[in-house]
Amino acid sequence: MRRAAEIQGRSIGDFVTTAAQEAARKTVAEVEVIRLSREAQEQFVSLLLDPPPPSAALRRALKRPKSLIAS
Repeated sequence: MRRAAEIQGRSIGDFVTTAAQEAARKTVAEVEVIRLSREAQEQFVSLLLDPPPPSAALRRALKRPKSLIAS
């Protein structure tokens, strides 16, 4: 770690802190960021722009009282 910190012109403490912050960002991104293939991206956009008609189950759900739907 000392050598790596020297190469970057940082103190060991700064180097370790920066490395820990980057590891934390990467860990959070792996959980929160959804990555799609090009084909999946195109299908997603296509469905957003031209959604299918509501299914029977969705139509039934929309008729239920809003008090039954958790917010």
